[in-house]
Amino acid sequence: VKGSGESKLDLGSLLLLGISMIFIAIGLIILPVSLDGICTVVGSATAAFTGLVPILQVTPLLILISFIAGAVITGYFGIKKIAG
Repeated sequence: VKGSGESKLDLGSLLLLGISMIFIAIGLIILPVSLDGICTVVGSATAAFTGLVPILQVTPLLILISFIAGAVITGYFGIKKIAG
C-alpha cells in the first residue's frame, strides 16, 4: 500500500548528520584564522622561514580538504543509516 512505510529515524543517524554540519562550521571558523596567521608569517618572511613558506602555503588546502572530507564521510554514513 502506498504511503504505509514506517520511519526508522534513530539517534545515531541524526548525530552523524549533526556532526557533519559541525565539521563544516568548524572548518569555516578555523580557515580564516589560519589564513591570517599564514599571511602574517609569509608576508614577513626572512631567512629564518625559508623552508617553512612552501609548507605554510599548502596548509589552507589541507585544512579545507580535511574538514570537507570529514563532513562528507559522516554525512554519507548518516544518510546511509537513515536510508536503511
